[in-house]
Amino acid sequence: MLYIGWKKIYEGYDVVLVGRIKEALRESGVECKVRVDNPVQNRMSRDVAFGGNPLIINNIGVDTSANAYSVYVPKEKKEFAEAVVHGINRED
Repeated sequence: MLYIGWKKIYEGYDVVLVGRIKEALRESGVECKVRVDNPVQNRMSRDVAFGGNPLIINNIGVDTSANAYSVYVPKEKKEFAEAVVHGINRED
């Protein structure tokens, strides 16, 4: 997926914070897109594709459910969106 004309304002592993960011941006009238990536699973898939043994690779004790989240907003709204995100309480 290409994000031409979009700028990244958040990248991390906290799904709860991503939900707060999306909600705050929605309430402020800023459109956003969220990209979800699982770097561990992608790496293991590539290793299997190039001849790795999936039974060995999947038993290495790595949490394959750790997703990385990136939040993108239109580039003309980036500064405003960053101000909105900065105002979010990151701890409950």
